[in-house]
Amino acid sequence: GAVAAVAAQYATGECRGGAGGAPPTLLDDDPNTVWRCPGDGVGEVIDFTFDQPVHLVGIRLVNGNTAVPDRFLAERRITAIRWMFADGSFFDQGFAPSESSPQEVRFPETTTALARMEILSSLPGEDEDTEADSVSISSLEFLARA
Repeated sequence: GAVAAVAAQYATGECRGGAGGAPPTLLDDDPNTVWRCPGDGVGEVIDFTFDQPVHLVGIRLVNGNTAVPDRFLAERRITAIRWMFADGSFFDQGFAPSESSPQEVRFPETTTALARMEILSSLPGEDEDTEADSVSISSLEFLARA
């Protein structure tokens, strides 16, 4: 059925591999910003919190760095993310690593005030330099029934 974006209020987390993009960039609805962490990203976690419980039915995400020209294929792309919710339920989202447009996944409705994202796997980019050895997410939307 029809869905509408639901905004998380806060995004928190730190890149284990050092300096990276701030998680709040995932909430700013700005196509020129990107969340980015050095390395393969496996085990990186971001917590998204909502002011009150929401009824989520899906997530829409732009995988990789689409904010900087010519970086999408050069950098790593995420191939799987686990989404965990306050009630202990979770959902694994797989990605087509060569797709730079939004990828959407739907799941059974869950009511939650917390969504935790954990990166499970990524694919190396075409550029082997140190700067390109990073995972990125360009855009993220939580979805509820419209």
